[in-house]
Amino acid sequence: MPYISERFRQQPSLRCVAVLENGKPVAVVRRNAFLTLFTNPYSHSLYAKRRVLDVADARMLVAEADTPLEILSQKLTDSRDIEQEDFVIVKANGDYLGMGNIVDLLREITAIQVRQARHANPLTGLPGNILINETLAAYLAAERGFAAAYVDLDNFKAFNDAYGYARGDHIIISLSRLLQAQVENAGGFIGHIGGDDFMMLLPLEHWESVCKQILHSFEVMAPGFYEEADRLQGGIHIENRQNRLTFYPLSVSRLR
Repeated sequence: MPYISERFRQQPSLRCVAVLENGKPVAVVRRNAFLTLFTNPYSHSLYAKRRVLDVADARMLVAEADTPLEILSQKLTDSRDIEQEDFVIVKANGDYLGMGNIVDLLREITAIQVRQARHANPLTGLPGNILINETLAAYLAAERGFAAAYVDLDNFKAFNDAYGYARGDHIIISLSRLLQAQVENAGGFIGHIGGDDFMMLLPLEHWESVCKQILHSFEVMAPGFYEEADRLQGGIHIENRQNRLTFYPLSVSRLR
């Protein structure tokens, strides 16, 4: 107990100390709570010979060092019964590694969000080319198997020519929401290259089922983007690049 007291006195910036057993954190001693115990003349005699665990707090947030910041932030938000100022960082085997500060965590998350917003596609808000390239490089560096899928819409130029760019943007946004829901649910990554082009990075065990579900869902959605007359005739007639009237059928989902 005197050792903890001396550490807090010598290090005014020290807010929290982890209590370890066999190298693993079992509790924390928080500066304010600890020093409060010594606010009256009898405190020293009362607590001097007690164990540190007698005054430590077993309620603590513990996170492995490789925990994604977004997940750690969510854990902090959900831990309302824990005094949220510092958290314990451990290795994969649970051994103590150090302490983390919530202010530093929030500062880092804010910096990431600002950067993501700066490099996001302005129409869909999804990560753009810079973030796609960085994420792809990170996946490759991890040396774990994954599936990469390129997504685009067939005959999208013909649709834009027939209905205008505003209607085309509506399709792109709808598709982006569909892709985002399916890919993120599978633990993958979705980026927007531009126009009607997207990039998906998916776990190997889920890539085929995710792609099939996306194709099925979009096939159900697609007719709703067309006017009733065009739905009845199964597509649109419009001049192609050679100025020839060409028939473009309703979008058909394909996996290539």
